Amino acid sequence: GVRTLAAYARINEYLNSLTSVMDVQVEQLTGSQVQYSLQLNGGLQGLTRTVSIGTVLEPVAGEVSGSYRLRQ
Repeated sequence: GVRTLAAYARINEYLNSLTSVMDVQVEQLTGSQVQYSLQLNGGLQGLTRTVSIGTVLEPVAGEVSGSYRLRQ
């Protein structure tokens, strides 16, 4: 659901603000989807726990672990 520059900036700012994320790199842009490569401090479980508390991203049901979409 990344359809605007503001949405893209919101996600990037959010990911960079997380203490469990050490580095954020865009891997691929496809339509309204952005695939990131993250260097994590503590693993995917810590990121998942942190994201579940927040209001920016939500897990995508039926996708691989670590797949999220922008909350509207």
